Amino acid sequence: MSARAAIAGFAVHAPGTTTDHELMSALLAEEACPPAQAHTLLGRKGLLGKDSATRLALCAVHRALGLPPGKPTAAVPGASSTAVVVSSNLGNAGTVCDAAAKVSAGERRDISPLDIPNASSNVIASTIAIRFGCTGPNLTVCGGRTSGIDALGLAVRLLAAGRADRAVVVGVEPGDGPVGLAGTSAAAACVVLDRAPGKVVVRTARQHDGPTPSLVTESAALRLGPDDLTAVFGETYGATGVLQAAVAAAWLAGGRAPGAVLTCGDAEDGYASVRLDAA
Repeated sequence: MSARAAIAGFAVHAPGTTTDHELMSALLAEEACPPAQAHTLLGRKGLLGKDSATRLALCAVHRALGLPPGKPTAAVPGASSTAVVVSSNLGNAGTVCDAAAKVSAGERRDISPLDIPNASSNVIASTIAIRFGCTGPNLTVCGGRTSGIDALGLAVRLLAAGRADRAVVVGVEPGDGPVGLAGTSAAAACVVLDRAPGKVVVRTARQHDGPTPSLVTESAALRLGPDDLTAVFGETYGATGVLQAAVAAAWLAGGRAPGAVLTCGDAEDGYASVRLDAA
């Protein structure tokens, strides 16, 4: 893919993550509130019935857009031409599993009406769009371990095709319920892509069969593979590619590296890579 886009904003929201790790040192040392305390950043209005993954994603977007604490009183600038692309493989798994268990036990009446929207696999992306007023294309990617970079690639294509002028790309996985038992950590990241020039440019995204991509060049001083952020965030599954992009963007924007190559995936799901360069 020859299209390119600039990273205009980025944020990581991962409760319990330390900023002492070298890879995290370029990010602002802002403490991430857990999903149950999301109202301290987002305000209380509009959070009733929202699941953990949605709350984490909203926090990441809120920070990436540079908004003050509290619910926005109007659509964010440029919202009418802003796309939302979310990567999450397990975001609503807790809701679906809980509803299935209640139906199997003959307790259908115990399913709360507030939980019904959360059964949609697109609930995170649609909630982000509604909260921030984004009326551009609205997509969710559930593509296994390459999902985060797949989402970045789709966002770049939307911009290149003129479908949007800006794209909010989010990677998020919850860490509670059946998902938590599977070992997935609660983490969210957001990168805001723009067609205008910026300090960090997303240049290419490719699918390939092995863990070593063909995008590696001498200028790619920072290389993040499928497991390089595990020590920082734990297992982040579908959020990995966007987390990598946010961390790399912080390094490049701060002049700590001239470029980066990010790779996520495994032998079962395949591999995907994206290259970032300092403009």
